[in-house]
Amino acid sequence: MQVVVIGGAGVLGQALLKAIVARGVLTRSDGVPAPVRRVIAVDRRQSARLFVEPRVEYVRADLDSPRLLQAVMGIATDSVFHAWDSGAGGGRSTPSFALADSLRDLFAVSELQSSRPKVVLASSFAANSGTAAAQPDPARALPASEDGLTALVGELLVEEATRRGRVEGRALRLPMIAAAPGCMSFLGELMPALVEGRQGRCPIPLDAPLWLTSAQAAARALVHEHELPPSASGEAGVLNAPACTLSVDSLVQASARLFGHAVDPPQVELDPALCDALAQRPYRVAIETALTLGFEDGLDAEALVRELVAAPDP
Repeated sequence: MQVVVIGGAGVLGQALLKAIVARGVLTRSDGVPAPVRRVIAVDRRQSARLFVEPRVEYVRADLDSPRLLQAVMGIATDSVFHAWDSGAGGGRSTPSFALADSLRDLFAVSELQSSRPKVVLASSFAANSGTAAAQPDPARALPASEDGLTALVGELLVEEATRRGRVEGRALRLPMIAAAPGCMSFLGELMPALVEGRQGRCPIPLDAPLWLTSAQAAARALVHEHELPPSASGEAGVLNAPACTLSVDSLVQASARLFGHAVDPPQVELDPALCDALAQRPYRVAIETALTLGFEDGLDAEALVRELVAAPDP
């Protein structure tokens, strides 16, 4: 089967490519398992260090038209993982418009495929209503942040395309991803610095609660979502991928336990904009349904540190 990963050169996209190749076999929309023979990773930018594997191909392109996307997908794409950072939406005026345009183009090209493709959208836990400071208000079901509203728009578009039979679509609400672009990008530099004994800087309070996971765990969750039967996915609705509520302080303490030496806490230099953005997100969401459907439980602090830096196995 042929798989397309939109956003394949990003932190999540790279982890997703590895997870797909490691699994080796995915289930098509007709319910038949098939070996993964070709994975096309599409992104508007590419880093110098990319995952290399014979089945993986890279296409550098800004997919701003159905014609360009059709050239990438051809007519025999079985599955599409949409892991593109909609916040970097090219010339579009807002992230929600960028994501909407990207998905509409994808659905248009999906109708040209030889069989109805599966589409998995990497959504965000920010689509849940409520904030870090308040529980969800049933009278106000909308997310509190722009990221959450953007994610919700994407989920609704996937649901509508599925209802119309254009794709077999599903979305998964991912936690914040450590070291990925966005709110948690600073962890990509902070944690290795602390482990190596260098002075690190933290832009948020050390005890700020964070709904957090790794790119590897998020990728495994997306692949698991892809493999769920349509009945399970449809009955459950949009799921939250499991995670744990952690903090920078808990990661520092976990690093000390893993490496067997004291780790000095980072110097706190608050970024008001980042602190405000985190305050608009919940720090815990419901994951019970996802766990009953076989998703991995959230990573604890030590497991997350192991996936961020080269830590010894327990």
